[in-house]
Amino acid sequence: MKFLMEGNISYSTFTFNLKIARFDIDSKTKYPVFFAGVLVYMFSVLCNVTILGLIVTQRNLHRPMFFILFSLPLIDLIGISAGLPRVLIDIITETNDVFYPTCVLQAFLLHLYGGAILLLLAAMSIDRYIAICNPLRYNSIMTTGKIFGLIAWAWGTDFALIIVLFSLQSRTEKCKSFITNVYCDNPSLLLLSCPGDFTVNNIYGLFITAFLQITSVSVQLFSYVHILITCVKQSHADSRVKAVNTCVAQIVTFLLFEIVSTTAILSYRFPTVSATVQKTFGLMIYVILPVINPIIYGLKTKDIRIALLVVLRKHKIDPGGKGLFEYLKKTHASGQTQFGSTTEKARYLEGWDFCLDRTLVARVLMAGNLSFSTFTFNLKAARFDIDSNTKYPVFFVGVLVYMFSVLCNVTILGLIITQRNLHRPMFFILFSLPLNDLIIINTGLPKVLFDIITETNDVYYPTCVLQAFLVHMYVGAIFLLMAVMSIDRYIAICNPLRYNSIMTPGRMYGLIAWAWGTDFALILVLFSLQARTEKCKSFITNVYCDNPSLLLLSCPGDFTVNNIYGLFITAFMQITSVSIQLFSYTYILITCVKQTHSDSRVKAVNTCVAQILAFILFEIVSSVTVLSYRVPNISANAQRTCSLLIYVILPVVNPILYGMKTKDIRIALLVVLRKYNLGPRSKVSVVKNQSGQNLSSDLSLETFDLTREKAIVAFVFAAVNYMIILFCNALLLFTIITNKALHEPMNILLFNLPINDIIGSTCLFPHIMRELLFDTRTIPISVCITQAFFTHIYAVSAVFILTAMAYDRYVAICHPMRYTTIMSKAHLTRIISLVWCSNVILISVLFILLLRLPRCRSYIAHPYCDNPTLLQLVCADTTINNIYGLLITAACQIVTVGFIFYSYLRILIACFHNKSAEVRSKALQTCGTHLIVFLLFECLGLFTIISYRIKDISIHLRKFIAVAAMILPPTLNPIIYGLRTKEIRVKGLRIFQQKVFAS
Repeated sequence: MKFLMEGNISYSTFTFNLKIARFDIDSKTKYPVFFAGVLVYMFSVLCNVTILGLIVTQRNLHRPMFFILFSLPLIDLIGISAGLPRVLIDIITETNDVFYPTCVLQAFLLHLYGGAILLLLAAMSIDRYIAICNPLRYNSIMTTGKIFGLIAWAWGTDFALIIVLFSLQSRTEKCKSFITNVYCDNPSLLLLSCPGDFTVNNIYGLFITAFLQITSVSVQLFSYVHILITCVKQSHADSRVKAVNTCVAQIVTFLLFEIVSTTAILSYRFPTVSATVQKTFGLMIYVILPVINPIIYGLKTKDIRIALLVVLRKHKIDPGGKGLFEYLKKTHASGQTQFGSTTEKARYLEGWDFCLDRTLVARVLMAGNLSFSTFTFNLKAARFDIDSNTKYPVFFVGVLVYMFSVLCNVTILGLIITQRNLHRPMFFILFSLPLNDLIIINTGLPKVLFDIITETNDVYYPTCVLQAFLVHMYVGAIFLLMAVMSIDRYIAICNPLRYNSIMTPGRMYGLIAWAWGTDFALILVLFSLQARTEKCKSFITNVYCDNPSLLLLSCPGDFTVNNIYGLFITAFMQITSVSIQLFSYTYILITCVKQTHSDSRVKAVNTCVAQILAFILFEIVSSVTVLSYRVPNISANAQRTCSLLIYVILPVVNPILYGMKTKDIRIALLVVLRKYNLGPRSKVSVVKNQSGQNLSSDLSLETFDLTREKAIVAFVFAAVNYMIILFCNALLLFTIITNKALHEPMNILLFNLPINDIIGSTCLFPHIMRELLFDTRTIPISVCITQAFFTHIYAVSAVFILTAMAYDRYVAICHPMRYTTIMSKAHLTRIISLVWCSNVILISVLFILLLRLPRCRSYIAHPYCDNPTLLQLVCADTTINNIYGLLITAACQIVTVGFIFYSYLRILIACFHNKSAEVRSKALQTCGTHLIVFLLFECLGLFTIISYRIKDISIHLRKFIAVAAMILPPTLNPIIYGLRTKEIRVKGLRIFQQKVFAS
């Protein structure tokens, strides 16, 4: 505490753990308010994501107006996600704690949202002005370069203005710890400051408010006045109506934003208005538009309405679309449809090309100016040349690397956020490094792995540009963040007495903002220069997108400016970073040599080693990649691997380096692990609950109460059963992997079932065998939680996988002609990803809610651990846990049972309509297998639940049913599928004949 008081921050009044105002809602009202808020949030996210998805996927929306509009739902998602979830959490948990850096981030995003709305609406009005007032020159004025320039201007200006606002705010000394609003914003953060002169902050705040309002209003007023004049002069009523309708959505949005903002400001000026009403109006700024905008644009923008209907009819959601498609065919064939230009005709036809004659579309496109044979938004990218036998091991290794990197980097971020002893300048700067690593590992690796497993190489142009932008942002951020960290170490070691006075929060955040801001500005200019070039090609020469590969898409021309600027920023970042680090570490070395205490020298060197190693590693990998492209006899796969390693090595190695070499992070990690009984335990492992009662970190389990002789017999039976499960499921996996004839959607989905069965059986059998053999009744709580987690993963995965398999059978039997097009590799990968990811997310949330509760008991009345039994150990209100548990159980059951029932009902109808007895028999036999497995699993689950509701039932029978629910499905599944699925039976027997009985 004495050390902290020496700095500029007075921790007796200001801490990083702040309190925030919250809504004064009683306990009866909070649940309806919470669920209403969740519904509003989900509705907003769904609608805005739908608008984004339509603009991305529908070619007829690939026009300047919609590229600019794309930013509006994006900023709406940022605004509502920054504000509403935090308020809802405070309402339901009745807490009002907020972490200072999180508060600053929320405030930054909310101000970014407000500024972006005004500037984007101005940009959209410019686009409408040109389209309506200069329609013949629209395509020549609104070129790709100008579109992206306009969007970059809106976002860049907003970002720059807000970053300066927060830099001014961060330099003030903080003395208070209460946020006066229900969300964080710049004024409420400024109120945390000690008394002082805030004239500069106030003047700048008023300046950017006035600048954004005047700029937006004047641009829109000019645009819409000219549009109005043009509409009045128009002789055609249809043209006038179309022009007005196009602009109405934007004008309504702008007026709505201004009205809500004005009402919120006025509510704070009238003293008679209650605090709850003021807070509600304040929050409405960030809720109303994200909810209303997609409705306005969906209803008022004809192209988006049509695009949505096209998507719905394409996926058979609207059954009445066939007549419309036939009408369109006749209209195009007779030449009745009128278009303003060939380009407009081409774009229109592209939106409907899945329902029109392909030759007709091709003929129309070839007649226009667009050369779709050379450049389209659907590009092809280079991919690794990997054979089908190798791709699965490579994919799984890649997934493991990705998961390891994400886990480690999230752990580092979590430790810095939650552990107060890490709330120091060094670690706040370090916070940016795992954040940057997470951005790049998510940007590059998943796409490459997806291409490997699906053997596709399609990439959408806007997605490619975004990936390239983030890739270059990552590289620049590495250089500049390393430089900033070296400055921090230089001050800490060479000027230790002045460290707190030099590295104030203002300077610390200024350095971080300098690193990210400089990087963002440099890369934004780089991509603005690249966007202005005309594109003629459609092949990306690398396995991921970057600026050079995007530049190679351009038509022949003069790229001198691009090349000079590219070399300039490369040289600038290298020279800046290397010179700052060289200066810092040279002075640190001199200081260490002069030190008389060896401990101080060792500590100083250890502090810097992780950063130096990370920088040297990055430079080595980059140099190897550059050289690999200069040596002619190196294979393309080796070159691509080297280039990919730039974006994989550091995100994997960095958290290990900082975890091993930074003592404070190591200690913080051990503290967290011991807190949750996951770390190394001492001989006497005792914890205290809230009442001060001693609790063992080992739990006691309900046992089987068998004699020693019976226990040995039971152990042998369990061991044999476990070996049978492993053998049968491994054989099923091996059969599917090694036989190309089984590489069909049905069997690839089936592949997930034995994996899940192995997970489920491994959760239970080793623990039961240990208990039977050694007569032990205890289990460490960490092992118990792990067992419970994977038990629930197993249960949910089983029903999800069986549902996916039912969907596959439904498509195969009810739509046999379209089966291969619907069940494509990409669609199959999405289904499998959805099954596992949704499962992991649902169960993770379940256990996060569990782990937050204090424990006051140590006895589990069950043969194995699961969520309900662990919940019985806690001594706190478990209402939220119970509601969430019932919610996901009901949701999973309703969705899976409903979908399976619907699928098999449709299959049954299709079978009765089919005249071929052989086809009917085969279809019913295939579905019979799946239905048997599903009913077996459901019945066992139902018996387990009923056994705990009937009090008179024998305790031994209850244990038997509980264990049987975990044992029977993994044992019977591979046998059922082996015996009842002909293809697997034949291939399995062939493997035995070749490998086992071959003489």
